[in-house]
Amino acid sequence: MDLFGYGISFFLEKSLIVLNGLKDDVESLNLLSQFKFSAATFDGYLNIHALAQEMESAQIKYHADMNIAGVEFNTLYKQARGVFTDYTNIILLEFKNNEDNKLVTLASDATGEPKPIEWLKRAKEFYTYVIRTPKAMTRIDKYNFTTEILQAELDKITAAENAKSRYFILKGKAEESTNKRNAALLKLKSVMHELLTVAAVAFKENKQFMEKCGIRVFSEGYKRARATTETSRKTAKTKATVEMPADME
Repeated sequence: MDLFGYGISFFLEKSLIVLNGLKDDVESLNLLSQFKFSAATFDGYLNIHALAQEMESAQIKYHADMNIAGVEFNTLYKQARGVFTDYTNIILLEFKNNEDNKLVTLASDATGEPKPIEWLKRAKEFYTYVIRTPKAMTRIDKYNFTTEILQAELDKITAAENAKSRYFILKGKAEESTNKRNAALLKLKSVMHELLTVAAVAFKENKQFMEKCGIRVFSEGYKRARATTETSRKTAKTKATVEMPADME
């Protein structure tokens, strides 16, 4: 079976099986020893594998945390924007004659189609202005708008901004961890390629030992009995091709 053509999880799982299997197999080590492969060699390879696995786990966690922050932001943003639209529609009833031009302008700026981050900034400016303007608060008291109610919406906007900030921080860490993961996988790929190349020579007279490397080896009789396109496809799988996993490209 090709160790390198089925994705990162498959590669990590199967390469670990191969490394542990060959390291603990006396017959395999005896055959590989002619090329100076020893248990210590496999210990070094296993350390490389451990690092690659650690980097893969780290980047998975960063991406998961990033997605959680993204979902949190989208939820808070949609909620805040919906409430803002409702509240401004009522608040502006008291200012239909533009007695407070700044308040009307701030509301108008936030009801257009700005990008989310820009909208949060504008909505925040609107709520802050209203709260800090006693005359405005007095006039909207008739609709039961209080400082506490508007402050609660301000807090939601701040929470949304914080979620977006976490998202960007985690996005950067996720990208960095992906680069580190890819570098670790490239190193593991290199040593596994080295191992399989040497094993193919060391096990030349004992081809069934390649099974210990996760590579299926069929007998000549088996191949002749299935001399079809299907046989060609299966036989091709016995070659230790070295392809970068698709999700690393």
